[in-house]
Amino acid sequence: MDYDIIRLTTELIAEYQDDGFPADHLQPGDLVWLENGGELYMTADEICDEIGRVESAIASGDWSDDGWQQRRDLLRDALERLRQA
Repeated sequence: MDYDIIRLTTELIAEYQDDGFPADHLQPGDLVWLENGGELYMTADEICDEIGRVESAIASGDWSDDGWQQRRDLLRDALERLRQA
């Protein structure tokens, strides 16, 4: 398993909530991708939603630099690795 993909425990979920993040959608045993240097847990569904937002921004021309492509590629890679874990 990649270092940035983890299986959640009740302790990790409690710590996540203590850090101020909503965790009502997370369950022990869920696999998540650690984004922002491990600060944010993203499930496969959340990654899919974020890919949709990025692709919408690209289609509307909201992002004019290469950041959109890098973000989309990062998300797609994370989703693939999460599904394989």
